[in-house]
Amino acid sequence: MAKPIVMPQMGYDMTEGTILRWLKREGDRVERGEPIAEIETDKVNLEIESFESGVLLKLVAQEGQTIPVGQPIAIVGEPGEQVEVAAAPAAAADGRARREEKAEQPVGAPAAQATEAVAERAPGERVRASPLVRRLAAEHGIDLSQVR
Repeated sequence: MAKPIVMPQMGYDMTEGTILRWLKREGDRVERGEPIAEIETDKVNLEIESFESGVLLKLVAQEGQTIPVGQPIAIVGEPGEQVEVAAAPAAAADGRARREEKAEQPVGAPAAQATEAVAERAPGERVRASPLVRRLAAEHGIDLSQVR
């Protein structure tokens, strides 16, 4: 019988995760405990593992897609088994729309003028920032390499 693999809740305040990269493809054999995908949360990037052994029948979520905790991201079962998938992407899109509505509300004075004295970084130097900071910077068009 086909079983869903759902977006796990990795912390008390985690409400959603983003699929960064699939480590397995549809049709691949997976064992219980084997990493199948990399996900990004507000605080960390991590690999999630299959809780079932079998064949990866369907990848419900696409790379780059944000999925609420508890929603299916993949289906594992026996070879040749038929699978019907509920619309998890619609729930993710709804959650993303609500988050964008909140982001559009003015918070305070913009800090765009604070880029006057920026320390120079060596070309190719890695910017140390959490996934949340990287996402917020991307949403607001901020180049993290220019931030001290």
